[in-house]
Amino acid sequence: MSDEKGTRLRFEPSLSWGDLLLAGSLLVAGVVAFQNLDTRITINDERINNVGNGASSLHNELQSHITSEDARRETMRQELRSELHDINAKLDRLIEGGERK
Repeated sequence: MSDEKGTRLRFEPSLSWGDLLLAGSLLVAGVVAFQNLDTRITINDERINNVGNGASSLHNELQSHITSEDARRETMRQELRSELHDINAKLDRLIEGGERK
């Protein structure tokens, strides 16, 4: 039993210069790491905003293109209707002319 008591972990309440230096360097490393993290977060936030602006720009461009395509289709539809009306009128004249003979 005496061997077990001798191998116990002992706590020494004194502080050495090495302990203070270790604590200070850990503190400085932590501050630097969090400053670096803050910088990276800011950069990523700017990148996300740029992507969002680009997506918004593409959406506006797409909407403009869709609107112009709709207008172009409507114009083509009107032209086709007009041409079909003209063809129909010519066919009516041809049919009436053929019936008279």
